[in-house]
Amino acid sequence: MTNARYMAGLAFAAIFLTAVSGYGRQSIVEVKEASDSKTVATQQRWFDVSFRLQQFTWQEYSDNGARLLKESGMLYGISTGEREVKKNFGMRSRSTVFFGKVDYDGQNQAGTPVTSGTSYLGVEGNIDLVAVMPVDDTFKIRGFAGLGGAIWWRDIKDSRDITGQPAQGYSEYWLNALGRLGFGADARLADNAVLFADFGMKIPFYTQNRIMMLGSVTVRPKGKSTPFAEIGCNWGNITMCLNYDTSKFDKSNSVGQYQIYQPRSEENNLNFSIGWLRKF
Repeated sequence: MTNARYMAGLAFAAIFLTAVSGYGRQSIVEVKEASDSKTVATQQRWFDVSFRLQQFTWQEYSDNGARLLKESGMLYGISTGEREVKKNFGMRSRSTVFFGKVDYDGQNQAGTPVTSGTSYLGVEGNIDLVAVMPVDDTFKIRGFAGLGGAIWWRDIKDSRDITGQPAQGYSEYWLNALGRLGFGADARLADNAVLFADFGMKIPFYTQNRIMMLGSVTVRPKGKSTPFAEIGCNWGNITMCLNYDTSKFDKSNSVGQYQIYQPRSEENNLNFSIGWLRKF
């Protein structure tokens, strides 16, 4: 029943974030040509649907800095995004459903090495306010500020340690809410080709992890501010993007009879996405 409730929550979040990413109505900026005062329509709204490959790494550390476990492998995602600008201001949003199974290299509570697998299923999204400043006809810079977040399920599978003894897995349900702040630029290379780049910081303000081990406990590791960056190209109706981001969490409080806690943790992602772009 608990798993069903969380899976239903993930599905609801995916629907909600996809609806947010569909924000906006077509807007047209009217520009007066100096020569004949003729009105020209400029396309200012883009929508895309993309497939994402995510090279994922998750690591946890003890108080003395020793690594307790490492998870690594490929996750997959389906993403939708929209960007709308009216004059020099606008809004953009993106939502992604991600899933997959990665390798687990860790240890049991006694410190005996264990290898296994970990499944992930989650949804993430963000929405930004954007201010655009044209430099010339082919180059624009922008600043942005917004909100983002993610909900995900992490399921470590049952296995055996190196001595052959059973090692019981467990599940976690994560929630991370954050602010976003950064800048970027667009460069028009040709009539149907635009190169874009963004750099920014993620600033977490609420993180929660519900750990399903020896019952159920909820801990709140503090998230740290971390950078993200991306570069990509829109070419006709094709959009491609290479993105890097990282997340870091301090050791959480200890909770319950068994004093369960979330160790200091770090996530690193290198993402490549390719998709279909529609301009309005």
